[in-house]
Amino acid sequence: MQSKNQFFTQHFEARGETKMVAFENWKWLYNLSFTMNMVTFFLCALKIHKLPADLWSAPSYFALQAVGMVLIYINFWSAKSMYETLGDFGWFYGDFFIEEHKVDLHYSGVYRYLN
Repeated sequence: MQSKNQFFTQHFEARGETKMVAFENWKWLYNLSFTMNMVTFFLCALKIHKLPADLWSAPSYFALQAVGMVLIYINFWSAKSMYETLGDFGWFYGDFFIEEHKVDLHYSGVYRYLN
């Protein structure tokens, strides 16, 4: 909706606010949604997780835990790298709010593997 008819921006402009205020509110809403999503996944993982009766009789348990930790680390590393490359404007889809912003392409971080 925002990319086609600027719904979120028009909502704030109708109340006398600027596009930058709309973008700041979008960043707050996006962060709230993202945080709630991650907390929900974490709580679900805690609820579902079960320890085997005898840890030493289940050697694959430790391998699965290690693989899970590596995947979580890769997720955090890629998100951090993307944010460092894109900045606030790119991370929060700023081009949907402020069209006049000059955009430069960067091939660093995880984006160095594209192309």
